[in-house]
Amino acid sequence: MKNVIDYLIYNKHHEKLEGWALLVMRLIVGVIFVAHGYQKIGLGMDQVAGFFRSTGIIFPLFFAYFITYLELIGGILLILGLFTHLIAKLFVIEMLVAFLMVHVSKGLFVNQGGFEYVAVLFGAAMVIMVFGPGKIAVEDFLQKRKWI
Repeated sequence: MKNVIDYLIYNKHHEKLEGWALLVMRLIVGVIFVAHGYQKIGLGMDQVAGFFRSTGIIFPLFFAYFITYLELIGGILLILGLFTHLIAKLFVIEMLVAFLMVHVSKGLFVNQGGFEYVAVLFGAAMVIMVFGPGKIAVEDFLQKRKWI
């Protein structure tokens, strides 16, 4: 608890907290992506592809399936902390495309279709991509045992 208090009051970096912070970020971002993948499955691939087509995305049916299962499976992998660099990189690309193709022209605020939501997910995925999953992750467990 002293580490948390020191960090909050004195802004000291504590490696013990870094793993927890990355875990919290992975859990939040992973759950959001899983929920969105599940939502797309519920809508149906034809409806997702129709939306993609309306935004000018090429091969809309292919990308409807790809993005749906990236979000669903990739979100689970992010939660577990497995293949995080690759998954986070794919989420960074997805959010950049969503920003450019759908949201940037609508302003900042999400209630107007703006980009604030995708910008936050872009930033969170970028942090995970750059800093990795942290010490509380399946990847870390496997690396310590030299299994990967």
